[in-house]
Amino acid sequence: MSGTESGAVTCLTSGLIVRSSAFRLFFFKGSTMDNEQIAGAIVFPVALVGVLANWTVALLLRRLPSLNNAFGRLTASQATGDAVHSTLFGFFYAPMLMFDITFLRSHSKHIGHALLVCYDISVYSHLFISLNRFCAIYFPLNYDRLFNHKNTTKIIIFTWAVAILSSFYFYQYGQ
Repeated sequence: MSGTESGAVTCLTSGLIVRSSAFRLFFFKGSTMDNEQIAGAIVFPVALVGVLANWTVALLLRRLPSLNNAFGRLTASQATGDAVHSTLFGFFYAPMLMFDITFLRSHSKHIGHALLVCYDISVYSHLFISLNRFCAIYFPLNYDRLFNHKNTTKIIIFTWAVAILSSFYFYQYGQ
């Protein structure tokens, strides 16, 4: 690394430190904060956006006639898992970090388990949404038979059951 590159990195690093200090002074009125409080202050607004967006999608998706089909139901299932995930992060994890609440820390193991379940629901839902779109494009003549109401209900139940049951296995017997 040349001398100018090293100086640029040092200048950039110094700028980040100064900005970080300004962030702390502006938002927390000069109090000293540790990294957990900063993380909580960052996570909360991001999670709040996720809460509003995902709960809106999860609750309003079924009211749209154009999405009253397999794709809409799978998307609503995924949005529900994501909404619970964002809600737990925004109203449990962020306050626990920002305010160092002992009660929340003592129960964080269980909330972490619920977060993993919600994440798995989201991933499995993505898988079946992708499969749904694949079948709609490449097997249009068989699509209605493959993704009828009954089969879509089975897929959603399977998605939630696998996410919950597999996580309980690892949660209970993984130690």
